Amino acid sequence: MTGKGFWSKVLLVSLVLLALLAATGQASAQTPRILLLGDSWANQIWDNGILQSVLNNNGFSGVSTKGANTAIGGTTASWWAASANLQVITSELNAYPTIDIVHISLGGNDFLAGWNTGLNQAQEASLFAGIQSNLQTVVNHVLAHNANMKVVICDYDYLNFVESVMQSGNTQAQLLWANMGQPSQRRLNEALTDLGLYKLSIAQNTNRCEYVQNWGTNHYRYGYPGYFGTGLTPYPGQYPNFNPYPGGNLDFPSHPNMMRGSSLIDPIHLSNTGYYWILENCFALWYYQWLVGPKAHNPSPSHGATGVSITPTLSWSAGIGATSHNVYFGTTLIYRGNQTATTYNPGTLSYSTTYYWRIDEISNNGTTTGDVWSFTTRSSGGCSVGPIAADQPLSGSFGIAILPMLLALLALGAWWGAARRKATC
Repeated sequence: MTGKGFWSKVLLVSLVLLALLAATGQASAQTPRILLLGDSWANQIWDNGILQSVLNNNGFSGVSTKGANTAIGGTTASWWAASANLQVITSELNAYPTIDIVHISLGGNDFLAGWNTGLNQAQEASLFAGIQSNLQTVVNHVLAHNANMKVVICDYDYLNFVESVMQSGNTQAQLLWANMGQPSQRRLNEALTDLGLYKLSIAQNTNRCEYVQNWGTNHYRYGYPGYFGTGLTPYPGQYPNFNPYPGGNLDFPSHPNMMRGSSLIDPIHLSNTGYYWILENCFALWYYQWLVGPKAHNPSPSHGATGVSITPTLSWSAGIGATSHNVYFGTTLIYRGNQTATTYNPGTLSYSTTYYWRIDEISNNGTTTGDVWSFTTRSSGGCSVGPIAADQPLSGSFGIAILPMLLALLALGAWWGAARRKATC
């Protein structure tokens, strides 16, 4: 036998399941755009979702990164330049055809395996030229995949062979340091930044390839204990002049608190916070403009929104380089004029009606036609339990995380309201 209580429970469970399915659909709406490629710096960034955090925190939670098969600790530029491993890159790009940015972190392991204080100037130059040649092979292979592909060579920040080597029991750091001929921190920093110039040369001579200097990023942000504080050293210079190169203070390692490890300091790898600021450099310099492009984006109300107010203010984020905006709006697209503001007030709209709008961006390069967005206004009644009004859409990682709970609560509210009272509209 089944009674009202049974069917009420069935309804509740069904609604909650629908909410969870909707949440799954929200998460799957992410578009892969960036491939992490390279060594342990790329691997730790991938494993800990650090680049994804940078994207989420900057309003790009709809963009995802990939790296499970291409961010591999211990790999070298020479390893990736081998034909079999280049095909791994091709396979990943084929698997995710929306990827149009490749983030490369390479050269560090080649350096650690081949450099020491005993090298003369010619030997050091030969080592660095070999790393450059292999890295160029990898870059060329990526860019040849299609004409829209872009590459960032993301360089390292200063390592720490001061505090790590001084720690009793830190045999990893001590062995690495000994293999390099026990260099002073300045000598090590000079060699690494010299190698960085070879990487910079690749970007300067290769279309669709850019270099991000990070030397001294964590000096600037966190100082160095007992010697200088936050913001007291030069921030690393960036495109196009890279002045100063390098940033920070060549006599010091990165702050020990910015290195990975708890009881023992990792001399090579940064903490998650240290990596975060490296990736913020990449985002601010290149990823933002590449991800945005010249189109208008970030519409509010969001595309497909329902339950929208009949007196909304439409807003959007301008495309890169836009100087004004052609606005199209209506139940069919009607030209409403050109304006410099990124908001538009359409007046009072009709209830339960779907409207369409588009923003064409005007720049010095011409007109970029925007995407067609739509939303549906709320019904005239006021007591029905409907979808979440989307005048201000949830965004970022917080929005994605809280959406399942909101939908589940709405489902529970719908059931409870139906059980406790009769609808009056």
